[in-house]
Amino acid sequence: MRRLSLLLLFALACGDDDSPPPGDGGLPSDDAAMDAGNPDGGTDAGPPDETPPELSLHFPSRVSQIAAADVLVRGSATDASGVTSVRVNDVDATSDDGFATFEARV
Repeated sequence: MRRLSLLLLFALACGDDDSPPPGDGGLPSDDAAMDAGNPDGGTDAGPPDETPPELSLHFPSRVSQIAAADVLVRGSATDASGVTSVRVNDVDATSDDGFATFEARV
């Protein structure tokens, strides 16, 4: 019985009545098309940044063999949108310059 009442409610809500909703006078509000690509008087987010950041490791080198219990990893990271954090083997790296250079003890 519960399913039937939900379906009936859905069918009533999705009718093909083209009349505007009550109270809006048939005119779209300024933000009615928020982020739909239509002019709405607001600022839309724009396309997502799909370019990955660039990361360079400065130490240790790729051919290094280190016998120490932990290693100080140093590198640099750049991205057009900015870099807010770097993690190395689940350790948060530290930086004084917005991750233009970073280090993490792992």
